[in-house]
Amino acid sequence: MLRQIIVTAAEKFGCELEDGAAMIIARAGKGTPRIAIHLLKRVIDFAIVETGKNKLTKEITVNALKKMGIDPENGLHPQDIKYLSVLVNRFRGGPAGVRSIANVLNEDTRTIEDVYEPFLLRYGYIIRTPRGRVATALAYRAVYKYGR
Repeated sequence: MLRQIIVTAAEKFGCELEDGAAMIIARAGKGTPRIAIHLLKRVIDFAIVETGKNKLTKEITVNALKKMGIDPENGLHPQDIKYLSVLVNRFRGGPAGVRSIANVLNEDTRTIEDVYEPFLLRYGYIIRTPRGRVATALAYRAVYKYGR
């Protein structure tokens, strides 16, 4: 469904879009149309600057996302990696309370719960327990992949 939203938005922006590019943006959009459309606009800007054309290929899309610090394979954004790094490195994988994580990240607890965690919970990077947040094996892999 998100892929179709991206395809429709690309048409409205007058952008030619390979199907593979739409899937990559959908994955990086965290299941949220607003985020996916924002990324689409940024990738279109990147394509115009790099190639002079309003056409998105898989290669251009992957390169643009990487330059934004977004992993095109799993959709992790820089703030997701920062959250996971804090949980894994500072709190040894947890359990850690949301207030403690928020203090280290210098964020409001509501921002942590409403912005950071929904994606991380949905895709299995963290688990919410009565004692706090716990990093999963996926979280450790992501942190070690990015060397943070």
